[in-house]
Amino acid sequence: MVEQIIWPLSINGEFRSPFQRGEKERALRITFHAETLKNPQAKEKDATGALFELARLADIDVKQVGIGDFPSISVDEKSIIYDYTSRVQLLSEGEEQDVPEFIAARDDFLAIEAHREFNRDVFITLSPRLLKHRDCFNYANIRTPSEALKIVSLFLRSRGNWIILVRARSRVQVESSLFYRHLALYKLLNVREYLGMHHTSIGEKWNDVRKWQGSVLTKFARALQSRDLIGTQFYIPKTRSVEDTITYHFDYLTLLLQGCLDSQAATVNQIYQAVAKDDQRKFQNEKFRKQLRSKGAVLLCDFLESPDFKNFDGMLRAFRNTIHDVGIPTELELDLVQERFDLRVDEFSFELRKGIGYSKSNCKKWGLKRQRYVSRDNKTGKMVRFYSRTIEPYTFAMMLVETTAEILNTIVDLMDADQAIEDAPTITRNSIEKDILERIGLLG
Repeated sequence: MVEQIIWPLSINGEFRSPFQRGEKERALRITFHAETLKNPQAKEKDATGALFELARLADIDVKQVGIGDFPSISVDEKSIIYDYTSRVQLLSEGEEQDVPEFIAARDDFLAIEAHREFNRDVFITLSPRLLKHRDCFNYANIRTPSEALKIVSLFLRSRGNWIILVRARSRVQVESSLFYRHLALYKLLNVREYLGMHHTSIGEKWNDVRKWQGSVLTKFARALQSRDLIGTQFYIPKTRSVEDTITYHFDYLTLLLQGCLDSQAATVNQIYQAVAKDDQRKFQNEKFRKQLRSKGAVLLCDFLESPDFKNFDGMLRAFRNTIHDVGIPTELELDLVQERFDLRVDEFSFELRKGIGYSKSNCKKWGLKRQRYVSRDNKTGKMVRFYSRTIEPYTFAMMLVETTAEILNTIVDLMDADQAIEDAPTITRNSIEKDILERIGLLG
């Protein structure tokens, strides 16, 4: 589940959140925990390098704790007026003072205290201690480099800043439409390779196939843009206006993702020539699946008839169908620490839980919650307790997009394209295009 950021109190009347736009807008303030970022591994290495590049842009206010290339901040241990020993012992797993583990934990604690003292937004670290106990220091908004990169890049996109690479003497900037197109290509790897395989398509049949696969990419790119617009609102203090904007983009997102599956069904039908009528080429149509199986698409039909696909497709269609009904009810929740905004999904909670799986870990990953409410009964006048199923829309939107991408890639992988064309040439991408594609995938 995507964690909300607890923004520090505003300074000099500026907006609390850097995602808010207007005369009082401000930069995003990030803090590098320099000592922990010197030798990052694997995925975090690429994310750290990208963060160091983007941190040099004007919209980012960067500081670091420790020695490095950016301005440094620190806090005097003696200036802390309360006894913080218990907090350090929490980080050190109960070690006594003057033990190396306790001293290292104390340094970590002083690092996030400096971050808090200087009213910073996001603390970026690879310290195992801080990451393990991040919930105990939620005011510091502790993130790994890969987590922080998603926030930073989303923030830059919300400002219309589409710079993706920063070098010593040059910068690479793309248009917004090109960014989302490349991000769609990155996530739909099998679709990309499939289009490349039939780059020199022969015959009218392959022209139609490429047309429908292009439709999949276009709709998926727009779905990614809707996801980002939901995310931008997620990081803004919640109001009814923010609520309306999130709901609007969420409705549009489900329509686009269902459209991706429908276009993919049209692609499959072009290849296998299963049905003649357009309204029959739906994956949920049993006749369509039977015709596909008779044409030799056995593995593809096994997947389309699997519980995982059918449950997800049913859930997505349940969300899409709210457009033709009364819509998704919303619930605006405010607490003393942070604002939460959820969508109430009681009317189709059964389809939803089937779609994501019933485990607690899946519910958390998808942002599905069971909320308790108390209200006064109109007939008896007594206070009654009831429960409601809700989803956090940004988390749910991200999971919808990623799961749809996995399904689209799987369908393309299972299509028996060899029956239509043999020895098809492939596209070879140059190193510059490959670097841009990989960077956009990292940012998005």
